[in-house]
Amino acid sequence: MRGRPLQVVVKVRHPGVVTRLAQDFRLLKPLAAAASRVRSLKGLSLRESLAQFSGTMTAQARAGPPAPAARAHSCFAWPNHRHYVKAVH
Repeated sequence: MRGRPLQVVVKVRHPGVVTRLAQDFRLLKPLAAAASRVRSLKGLSLRESLAQFSGTMTAQARAGPPAPAARAHSCFAWPNHRHYVKAVH
């Protein structure tokens, strides 16, 4: 390739990752509930945090193509940077 180097973002999808995440979160749910009953941990909102985190992680694992360029740009904001999104199968 000639000219200026092109920076790319690569998303690697592993087979079965959605199933493994679901199993992990099923195991963590009762632990978060039990920990929420401990007086010193009540303020951490562990059940709510786990629910939010599991929803986000599962959605990202299920997503086909990479994040839209606008969202990728907000995460990796470099000045004068162009974002190209292309799904590779």
